[in-house]
Amino acid sequence: MIGILDSMLARPGRFTPESVAGYIALQLAKKLDDTDQLWKYRSLLDHHPLPSLLEAFARAQASGLPQNEFAAAFDQALSALTNNADIDAV
Repeated sequence: MIGILDSMLARPGRFTPESVAGYIALQLAKKLDDTDQLWKYRSLLDHHPLPSLLEAFARAQASGLPQNEFAAAFDQALSALTNNADIDAV
């Protein structure tokens, strides 16, 4: 059986989620225009409740910032929601 990493390396640029959390992470990364950091969103799902991530996403969308700044707005909103000074530690 081919591992997830092996299958990703065989098809660079194409990721097929193998779990609900993987699918949610992929959709979140796409909506934030940050698919290069897909691993980060998958990790965030392991460390934060889904409602917090969805609220942070809603706040990023409501920020009025251009699409290319949504990911940073999401990080700031999640940090504020979770009282973490630095979510990059995840």
